[in-house]
Amino acid sequence: MKLPFKETPLKLIRSALVVTSLLIFGVLLYIFVLTNYFHSINYGKGTLYYNFNKGGECSLEIDGKINGSLEDAFHDILKKSGQYDCKSYQLSLNSGGGNMAIAMRLGDIIKSKDMTTIVLDKCKSSCMYLFISGKTRIASKYSVLGMHQPADVDTGVCITPISIPKNNPDYFKGLQQYVDARLGHKAGEFYTNKDNLASCKEMLQIDNEEFQRNGIIKTLTDD
Repeated sequence: MKLPFKETPLKLIRSALVVTSLLIFGVLLYIFVLTNYFHSINYGKGTLYYNFNKGGECSLEIDGKINGSLEDAFHDILKKSGQYDCKSYQLSLNSGGGNMAIAMRLGDIIKSKDMTTIVLDKCKSSCMYLFISGKTRIASKYSVLGMHQPADVDTGVCITPISIPKNNPDYFKGLQQYVDARLGHKAGEFYTNKDNLASCKEMLQIDNEEFQRNGIIKTLTDD
């Protein structure tokens, strides 16, 4: 007659070690996912991704239109980042543009936090005002950067040096000061001159290497 199977102490120890290893692996995997994967918020016509970790390196990505919903989401996420003691911010941009005034307000936040701005895909129209607000500005040499004259939000009419809003006669003076504060006067003048080459109904595609030579892009990558 066969005796009931009994595990030896060695086998029991091995089984316990396997179970313990699996538990530790599961906990580490959970921590990795929690700290290294992007969370997201869907806003009107876009998604804002974010990843904040205890190491102080905080990342965001705007994928979509620049509008009031994005501005609200951006403020909410930055409030949340305060819990993580962010020592640096990286902001990736993938946008065809949107509201100019909102872009400039977001640019003020980007500048105040010394964010690094990154474009690997596209950044057009008002998105460029987010990009130039980065302390360090990185773009792929394959990315598409586009510029054109601004448009009046109410009328849709192009704003040009000879067609300035009557309620804001110093519009271009203020715009130049905004750009200069980010790029310096020489690069700032180069930037605004390019901005006026295409009407608000068109899009001027940027020569990325030319923009690097003139100080708008600090680093071009092969990504």
